[in-house]
Amino acid sequence: MSPKGTKVSEQATVIYETDVTDEQDDLIAPLIERRSKRGRPTSLCLRLVLNALIYLTRAGCQWRLLPKDFPAWPSVRYSFDKWTEAGTWLEINRRLVERRRLAVGRASTPSMGLIDNQSVKTTEVGGIRGIDGNKQVKGRKRQLVSDTQGNLLGTLVHPANTHDTVGGEELLDLVLNEYSSIKKILADQAYRGDLAVWLQEDFGVELEIVEKSEDQKGGCGAEISLGN
Repeated sequence: MSPKGTKVSEQATVIYETDVTDEQDDLIAPLIERRSKRGRPTSLCLRLVLNALIYLTRAGCQWRLLPKDFPAWPSVRYSFDKWTEAGTWLEINRRLVERRRLAVGRASTPSMGLIDNQSVKTTEVGGIRGIDGNKQVKGRKRQLVSDTQGNLLGTLVHPANTHDTVGGEELLDLVLNEYSSIKKILADQAYRGDLAVWLQEDFGVELEIVEKSEDQKGGCGAEISLGN
């Protein structure tokens, strides 16, 4: 993806292990090259911007510490914010989920989802955080929904003191509007209660509460053999 809109440019050479491959770029390029009909075309190599964002995520560095091989960090941050607001990341994830499901002989969209969460400690001064009284963790809670193949369908981060059903409802509202094919959600006992009523009334989706096995650290603990 050069500044002129073509996919390949002399700048977009693979120099980090985290860089996207040509095959990956073929899939993602049409989504991030979209722009408003108004205004000038971007002067950035968008492939390099994407590489910078993946590097930042994997390396865990600050925006200002991005290597000089990438575009200036304010430009990278601007693109990230723009793509987030436009729903570009959600569309990229959806395309990847569809691709992975079709590769293993499944329907392109799931009929069943699994929801779970994890509270993690944080030492950061800023940002959202709280205390999860059940797990005795001061920090943040990650809610996530996956399909039965383990593909991520959606995720949200809350303060750790956010109740599972409250955070779960917020996340499921996003996921079920994106994947209307889902007819059942599997969850552990933390999601028991009004969530089932809300799911049925608003989406016609069944909530099934399953037990976690003793040795299961994550996931909802369901033994799935026929789920889509």
